Amino acid sequence: MPILADNPASRFRAVDLLRRGDVVAMRTDTLYGLLARATPAGVRALRRLKGRRGSKDFLAIVDSFARLASLSATGLTASMRIPGITFVIRRSARARWTRLPTIALRVPRDPALR
Repeated sequence: MPILADNPASRFRAVDLLRRGDVVAMRTDTLYGLLARATPAGVRALRRLKGRRGSKDFLAIVDSFARLASLSATGLTASMRIPGITFVIRRSARARWTRLPTIALRVPRDPALR
């Protein structure tokens, strides 16, 4: 599993690795974390690496509030659109990487992470 530095070249490399289905360790807007695509296979890879069972899910970083709203069963109001805040919401059927009723989503403050 690659651990990537915080620079533009590493971000492009991370995107390529994630598209291939790899897990990467990289800086987010709050900490260094393990990143994978929000797919059933990506979640399985993270669970395997972390030794986590299916009853506890992962935070998903999304690129926009429109994407966040599309994954929510309840919608969002304009006042809730604050970058960097983690939302725990009822998931819509579009959140296919989990079967749990709620999901945690965040739009990063740093636009480069979106």
